Amino acid sequence: MFRSIVLCSFLASTSLSVGCMQDNPFDDDAVTDNAQLERGGKTHQVAPAGTCEGACGVKSANGDCWCDDACEGYGDCCSDKVQICDGPPTGFNLSPRLGGLAVYDADRDITWLADANAGAGSIYDDGNITDDGAMSWVNANAWAQSLDVGGFTDWRLPNVPPTASGGGSGGYCIGTCPDSEMGHLFYDELSGTRGESILTSGDPDLDLFTNIQSKHYWTNTIPNSADVYKAAQFSLDDGVQIPTVRTYRKKRAWAVRNGDVQ
Repeated sequence: MFRSIVLCSFLASTSLSVGCMQDNPFDDDAVTDNAQLERGGKTHQVAPAGTCEGACGVKSANGDCWCDDACEGYGDCCSDKVQICDGPPTGFNLSPRLGGLAVYDADRDITWLADANAGAGSIYDDGNITDDGAMSWVNANAWAQSLDVGGFTDWRLPNVPPTASGGGSGGYCIGTCPDSEMGHLFYDELSGTRGESILTSGDPDLDLFTNIQSKHYWTNTIPNSADVYKAAQFSLDDGVQIPTVRTYRKKRAWAVRNGDVQ
């Protein structure tokens, strides 16, 4: 791979070389070859398997492709690298919908009800105070499913993928909870800080919503199918997600649906 060009001039009447020059004495290709060996030993002609979801800047966690700035040079970018890693930065993708009744999250392709405590005072509000929005898990699910907002009736409580971080055994998450829909909203979109109320974040996107409570909110996720007593809750008071008894505990409810509402 070593490239050199030797330029020599010769006297027409003799065989004596009077001027020789060597071009590029450093083997640039060797550096590339060594790097490619560390990345699988070959240049990929098509994007290898894997996704950049949760892997921007590093190698895909579920394949042999990469999501860093160098992958284009090596030809080993994941096929969704541009979409996931090179698009608008997380935290700038909330947009009002339905005249301010809803808010669309382009990162997750979900739409939140703008009123974060719309169930307060409804027939589902079965806490000790019947106008504060605290309700049982069963009532919270029933309330969300009863909604008709802008002609859309497929509302639900936020979920936590049962096999994803933040939603695995027990539903615990005390970090940034990236796979939790409420965790994504709290940390990524509304700039929440672990251990502090979301109402203190100062993020301007808070103004897209009304009646956000610095309280615990239900999710629709049962952390362990064998545990019929618990469901995952997310606290907007400190950004912590834990399982809690769902048979008698009272939490707030915030409705969300899949997709946009335009």
